[in-house]
Amino acid sequence: MKKISIRRIFSLILIVFVIGGVLYINSPRYIIKRTVMWYERDFTIPVFCKKVRFEYDRKTGNYTGKFKISEHQAQKIIEKLDYCKERGLKAYEKNSIVNEENLESLSPGILNCTYVWTLMLKINYEKHEWEKREYVDGKKLYPEEWMIEDDAQILEIYTSHPQRWGKYTLYKGKDVTSYITIYKNSKNEYYFCIKYTDFSDWDGIKMD
Repeated sequence: MKKISIRRIFSLILIVFVIGGVLYINSPRYIIKRTVMWYERDFTIPVFCKKVRFEYDRKTGNYTGKFKISEHQAQKIIEKLDYCKERGLKAYEKNSIVNEENLESLSPGILNCTYVWTLMLKINYEKHEWEKREYVDGKKLYPEEWMIEDDAQILEIYTSHPQRWGKYTLYKGKDVTSYITIYKNSKNEYYFCIKYTDFSDWDGIKMD
């Protein structure tokens, strides 16, 4: 009887483990983790956040998601993506100054780096410098009506995609970009919105 009980317990543990693994692999957290930072895999949604909506196309790999987060989580996401932006820029600078003789000395972290940029910056052609956008119409960012509210105050907008310039890259694949927006509404509620697309279902963010 004891052997049978032990076998049953182990069987139940195995079933729970398998089901848990399947659920995690198909969860928004895992999907975002393996797509936004193509090489580094060190960015995803906070552990404790409320999913508003998540649409995933298994055929194309494209997805659109919206999550309610806290003010603290919003700040941590911005800090993380700013760090990723600086990391990508440094890798790009090192990649840009090489020639074919020393290409082999570059690490995979440089050749495969993820490039991150903020769309809240725009260039002032008269002053020849970058400046912060004062206002962004959230309704123009995504085609999905449920993504951004009319009263949204856009805090940050980021784009993220693999290093794919010139010959100095190991990236081979279709043109896929992540568009990430952090905003708050008039109720001081914070949201994280993301769209990951190869442009087969969307023509991209339109910024004035």
